[in-house]
Amino acid sequence: DGRNAGGLPTAEATEDALLELMVGSYARSDDGSAARTIRPKRVLEVEQVSTSTGLGNVSLVLHDGEILGVYGLMGAGRTELLRAVYGLDKIVSGTVKLAGRPMRIASPVVARRRGIGLVPEDRIREAIIQDETVAANLTLAAPSSTGRMGLFSRRAQRRAARGAVAAIGIKTAGVEASITALSGGNQQKVVFGRWVVAKSRILLLDDPTVGVDVAAKHEIYALIRRLTTEGLSVIVCSSELSELLLLCDRIAVMHRKRIVAIAPRDAVEPEELVRLSIVGATLDDSRERPS
Repeated sequence: DGRNAGGLPTAEATEDALLELMVGSYARSDDGSAARTIRPKRVLEVEQVSTSTGLGNVSLVLHDGEILGVYGLMGAGRTELLRAVYGLDKIVSGTVKLAGRPMRIASPVVARRRGIGLVPEDRIREAIIQDETVAANLTLAAPSSTGRMGLFSRRAQRRAARGAVAAIGIKTAGVEASITALSGGNQQKVVFGRWVVAKSRILLLDDPTVGVDVAAKHEIYALIRRLTTEGLSVIVCSSELSELLLLCDRIAVMHRKRIVAIAPRDAVEPEELVRLSIVGATLDDSRERPS
């Protein structure tokens, strides 16, 4: 986090001591989890999925109302997992199920129709249209919200956009303002709002607070939690372990494009999650590994 975490004499620099400096202490209180309910229904199942981008036999389950975190080092496969579920990368083997039914998600268009939305890591290059308005960006994934019988209506577009601005808490001079006039945090809220307009049921988040200030981060955390109380289920990939420990119900760890562990947030120490992301062993194997 941009600060010197400390130093140790070489003789005292054990692996555990270094991991403690890397990980630090994470606040686990006041995370809003008490107001949320995770239901047993499985809304998404990824079963032994391998892709053209190198994912190898990845499996996970997302429950109704759950926030599932995915942690790993750069190149561990977090983004590739989301791209596969969203139909951007080709699945060469394995199965994706939605509400228990196998689905072939061959493209983002199919994913959107199945109620899946993606907030990518790089909003400037991959999520917003910079020379368009807030309204246009908010309604991009829901063309039916902007007219009837295939006819575009700017009035309908503005109406849908105003509803999303109010629901998400986007700070803007108006829905006809340019998206580039907004702060980074409010631009990110527009990307979230797009999937609210589209009535998505599953939200895939790839480092959702990159490039936003601290205040906007906490607003986005609160928004993610609130969306799960309104019927969404969320997979959030992040390079910040502290973020996942604050937000998530369970955390999966990826190493070399495979999932090496999935555990409830409070069932494993942060140091263990860092260790798993580095060495790629299972929980039990990593504890038994010689020092």
